[in-house]
Amino acid sequence: MKKFIVKLIIFLLIVLNLHLLLYAPTGIDVPKNILLTDMYIANQPEIIYLGDSSLFTSTPQDKDKRSIPEMLQELLPQYSMGSIMHEAYNMSNYLHFCRYMIRKEYRPKIVIVPITMRTFSPHWDMRPSWQFEKEKLFLLCNNSVLLHIFYKPLAILKLFQQRITQYDFDNTPVFNGDRPAGRIIDYINPTYATPSEQNIKNKLILRYMFPLSARHRKMKSLIELATLLKIHDIQILFYIPPIDYQTGEQYLSGAFRERMVKNTSLVKSLLAGMGVEVLDLSFSLESDSFSWRDDSYPYPNEHLREASRQFIAQQLSQTLQKYNP
Repeated sequence: MKKFIVKLIIFLLIVLNLHLLLYAPTGIDVPKNILLTDMYIANQPEIIYLGDSSLFTSTPQDKDKRSIPEMLQELLPQYSMGSIMHEAYNMSNYLHFCRYMIRKEYRPKIVIVPITMRTFSPHWDMRPSWQFEKEKLFLLCNNSVLLHIFYKPLAILKLFQQRITQYDFDNTPVFNGDRPAGRIIDYINPTYATPSEQNIKNKLILRYMFPLSARHRKMKSLIELATLLKIHDIQILFYIPPIDYQTGEQYLSGAFRERMVKNTSLVKSLLAGMGVEVLDLSFSLESDSFSWRDDSYPYPNEHLREASRQFIAQQLSQTLQKYNP
């Protein structure tokens, strides 16, 4: 029996050594925003700006294609700033990045976080490809050497598959206010390839008309993020980006503004209860400030023209004058 155990140990050591040779850490494709964050951890900028595609998307007509963080940095040359941005980021991503930075002993003096209301919609919240499972795993494991060593074989065993399936996503309920309005598959099928009056109305329902509650998992991430930053004495600038409310009112007269007010009011009241203020810009821009009509898939979203991105940067700059980095 003892000989068997010794042989088993020797065999496992041989397998481990072969494994280390085959799966060297240098061969791992680390998500680029984690590498960027590691650079910030080394350089320690005073301000970190987190965000989704509304921060950096530009149009061919824009002469100034800079992102909002770049515009803001120009307005605040006295401060060093880093930005972590990606399409479809949301509160869960921001929470994971802040946990990672704090565990690595980096505490920026200010963190700027947009509370994009559409990220709470079932269409954004439940989309499998927008869960960022691999990135979150690397952040959770501190981008460690052990993870680099074992990631490939574990991935081969499919241990990192999406937890939300396409079936789950397609069959997630959609609400128009408090009323059931079908499933996601009813709003993302091929009939929406060409915009129409009804299709635009339906997209507005899918993306904005959901009833938000404090139990929503992205709301829980928001509250946890605010708590985390406060505990570590990191100042927070939360803001609600502009929404194309005029288009919303055009297709859902009265109901759109009412729902937006209810949802944004809930966000502000929950954070106010923690002593955290929110810069609310949700109704600050008119419809022609948004660039979604120029998109190849033209449905209302939060992407902005250059003058509007500059407006956001100016609003943030003015608010940050009250802070003390």
